[in-house]
Amino acid sequence: MVGITPPEWQAHKHKSKTRRNKFATLQQVAWEWYETKCKQVGPIDVCFVLGDCVDGQDKKGAGAGQITTDMEEQAEMAIRVLQEIKAKKYVFVYGTGYHVTTEGIDIENHIAASFAAPIGNHEFVEVEGVVFNLRHKCGRSSIPHGKYTLLAKEQLWATMWKDYKDFPDCDVLLRGHTHYFAVAQDSKHLMMILPCMKTLGDKYGGRNFVDVVDYGFVQFKVDKGQYTWTSHMANFEEQKQKIRKL
Repeated sequence: MVGITPPEWQAHKHKSKTRRNKFATLQQVAWEWYETKCKQVGPIDVCFVLGDCVDGQDKKGAGAGQITTDMEEQAEMAIRVLQEIKAKKYVFVYGTGYHVTTEGIDIENHIAASFAAPIGNHEFVEVEGVVFNLRHKCGRSSIPHGKYTLLAKEQLWATMWKDYKDFPDCDVLLRGHTHYFAVAQDSKHLMMILPCMKTLGDKYGGRNFVDVVDYGFVQFKVDKGQYTWTSHMANFEEQKQKIRKL
């Protein structure tokens, strides 16, 4: 209900349905922000999709947080979202099984196939001489400053895989999964946990998590082995916590 939602699936407001109206408003403003940003960014050569394209059947929440628990229809929604970017190429990595797998079927295979795009557990992609290390899952810290330690750990593991198992080295390490945005850098590597496309207010997340949730995406400009990056982040007025006055 609070994930990025194309207009065709958005809730309609009703004067007596306060909770539904909240979701309807968030779906609308989040989509409009995304649509506007896609136009501002302009043509994209490559779009990296770091997993969890769908939310799944919400077994922990008994489906209460879903527009639909039909994963094929969720896949249609994800495809519609990604089409808005209008990238020339797409590269996918698999998300967590809880969200994207049902009865042994990875629904993200279908999503990637619709773009004739590769998908894997762990992808290394070279763009104009810059190598990106892509994977969905990484650790989550219970303390704010631990986010950056976890990124350094991810890079250390990547270096060990390079040394022990001849995996490729990378310039930029990208991870997803945690729903917050964090960046660390040393003299050789840039490390990021990327933001998500999910707003606040669902029952499960609202009752179980204390992390800050960051909605948005990151844009890279790459040329001849050099890169710059820009984060595009939203903070919607409609999802700010209100003070209840008694």
